[in-house]
Amino acid sequence: MKKLIAISCLAALLLAGCGTEIEEESFSSPEKTTAASEGVSAQAETDAPAEETTAAEETTEGGDVSAGGIMDMYPAIYQEEVSRVWNETAGANNGLVSVDYALRDLDGNGVPELLLKHGTCEADFMTDIYTVNDMGELTNVGLLGGSHAVFAYDETSGDLVILSGHMGIGSLRWFRMENGALSETNEVSFEIAENETYDDYMEKNNVAYMEFVSAFNTGEGETESYLYHNADDFEKYSGLYLDYIK
Repeated sequence: MKKLIAISCLAALLLAGCGTEIEEESFSSPEKTTAASEGVSAQAETDAPAEETTAAEETTEGGDVSAGGIMDMYPAIYQEEVSRVWNETAGANNGLVSVDYALRDLDGNGVPELLLKHGTCEADFMTDIYTVNDMGELTNVGLLGGSHAVFAYDETSGDLVILSGHMGIGSLRWFRMENGALSETNEVSFEIAENETYDDYMEKNNVAYMEFVSAFNTGEGETESYLYHNADDFEKYSGLYLDYIK
């Protein structure tokens, strides 16, 4: 039998809430951690709009924010954007919302970009890629599909890779960020044989899963967040967990 990436409770719940048939071989967040780390606090539920955070700006003579200033600023900026997308999606869908996010330095300048997958179910998931520009402003550098997709990276080049798969058909898509723009550089499509897994194709292409946070609310209960480190290692938090962005 074809072995796919582990099915998440999130995917099943959200597919049901979206009115889409739940598929036994649906994709999920691939990586998880064991128990919650001692002393790590969960972010409060974001039923109300996120509190606006103002960070001090360190500027250069030309008026741009210095690299050190951006490093201080980006956590609050990214947290505010995740909260905004969460609140807007939940507000428009009777509380039903799903958000996956990860951080990765895609352009090599020392400041990570924000990868934000959001929606209500596999039918409408989309992924926005954000960066903080030289003026300390949030900039959207790309919009990618998100259905049956997970975050990954090329272990040789460090490039972003989006792994997508459904019913045994999969693809790996490579993206590179240069001069503030995101472009697709390569794609490999494949069909899973009976004795193969998606992980086999990732290993063949030197691709690894990325650590990320997945949060959801079905609109009928409490918000739950999971910090995924690998397929068997995850931490669970109550509410929309944003402390990973720091």
